[in-house]
Amino acid sequence: MAAGLTLMSHFDVLAQLPVPVLLIGGADGDRAWCNAAASALTGCHCHPSSAGWVDADLAALEAAGMALPRVPSSFGDGDLTAEAEFRVGGRLKVVRFTFRQIWGESDECYIVGIGAELGSVQRTEAPVSRQVLREIEDLALIGHYVQYPESGRVEWSRGLERLRGLQSEARPATFAELTETIYPEDAASLAAREADPGWIRTSMEFRVIRPDTTIRNIYRHCIRDIGPDGRIVRVVGIEQDITEFRQVERDLAECRVAADAAAKSKAEFLAHMSHELRTPLNAIKGFSEVMSQELFGSLSERYLDYVREMHKSAEDLWLRIDHILDLARIEDGQYELGKEHVDLGQIAREVTGLMQGRADEKAITVNVRAAGPEHFWAERRALKTIVYNLVDNALKFTPAGGAIAVESGVTHSGDAFLRVSDTGIGIPARDLDRVCDPFFQSRASVEAAGEAGTGLGLAITKSLIDLHDGRIEIASEVGKGSTFTALMPMRNYSPGWAPLMGIRRA
Repeated sequence: MAAGLTLMSHFDVLAQLPVPVLLIGGADGDRAWCNAAASALTGCHCHPSSAGWVDADLAALEAAGMALPRVPSSFGDGDLTAEAEFRVGGRLKVVRFTFRQIWGESDECYIVGIGAELGSVQRTEAPVSRQVLREIEDLALIGHYVQYPESGRVEWSRGLERLRGLQSEARPATFAELTETIYPEDAASLAAREADPGWIRTSMEFRVIRPDTTIRNIYRHCIRDIGPDGRIVRVVGIEQDITEFRQVERDLAECRVAADAAAKSKAEFLAHMSHELRTPLNAIKGFSEVMSQELFGSLSERYLDYVREMHKSAEDLWLRIDHILDLARIEDGQYELGKEHVDLGQIAREVTGLMQGRADEKAITVNVRAAGPEHFWAERRALKTIVYNLVDNALKFTPAGGAIAVESGVTHSGDAFLRVSDTGIGIPARDLDRVCDPFFQSRASVEAAGEAGTGLGLAITKSLIDLHDGRIEIASEVGKGSTFTALMPMRNYSPGWAPLMGIRRA
């Protein structure tokens, strides 16, 4: 149709065409006409008009799900299409309209749609889709319904019948009859929610009593379709059986209560045992130390060796008790950090200095490069434990004549770091992911070093680093050594330090 065409003068011709034609006009797209073929195709209620045309009921077309273009601005480049299902004469039809805008005289713009019923391929897909929908509902334990408030008609899916334990021949005739199966304590609140006129989408949870007297928890999500006049055209609802889910929640709650009680009992037991164990250990440590120093008389060389070994074993047992208690407090969430501004470099130097004697016994060279950060927001005691455990681990697995390097500073990304490197026996690659697990000790490393620890030092170290919102990185190669790096975010710092990673913060 060429520009300048007077559509009104061709109504008689268009009305006789066997092709369904829909014409939308008016300044706001509020006027519409269709020929008899379009009316027969959609089954819309129409009223006779002049020139053999009938007024098309746009509201009915849109209620069927057809997205109609109303104004020319709806168009981009090319045509627009819209599809919808119409039930005409007891038969369901899938209809498509293709729309194009054309200009008439006086710069009037019209939207012309040509309709067609889709072929048999599309129509045969509908039963398949419904079958797939039924299978999905069966697998997901869901069902759906469609309620038409004005007529009172309700459509149920087979999934909803199964959900409610209903037989197809005994299904409720109305929506009200279905609500009679709701658990009495839930019925009032559910009715109040459904009667509220303000919602378009809503969710609710309630219990139902099935015919076999079992009680099930149901979750429902509803959507209202509102017509142009503000009335509710239909309500679509989906229901899901969440009984097992709620039971799992209850079981988990009971497990949490039991776990909390067990944790409390464990904490009480450990506190009691620590007191009971430390009391005799204090005596053993004290007397063995006095005897090893021969303060009240000399001992034979053999007895002196026994006493020194006794003192060493008592200190080792004391350390194991401390480690177990620390790890228990951390795991139970009872370890609270008392944070303050500390100098990480100073702590690294102090702790390493206290361990210098052990290094000298094995002729191990310890090189300390601890230059900051000077003001780090952390717990002093926890940092001392971290430094001690990492250096202790390096001393334990570094052969005589080896070397250990202790560094601290700030990384490029602004994290405080503490790095302990050694030239020790290294850790097999298969054990790297487990060395920080409680009580784990790499068998190959223990055999090579000839000594074993508690298996808790690195576990406690990692836990304390985690409490500072940090992380630990481990790099190692068998026969060449290991590097443990503790990285912790800076909470507050002074700009005066010189980081060791090659960048100075302004």
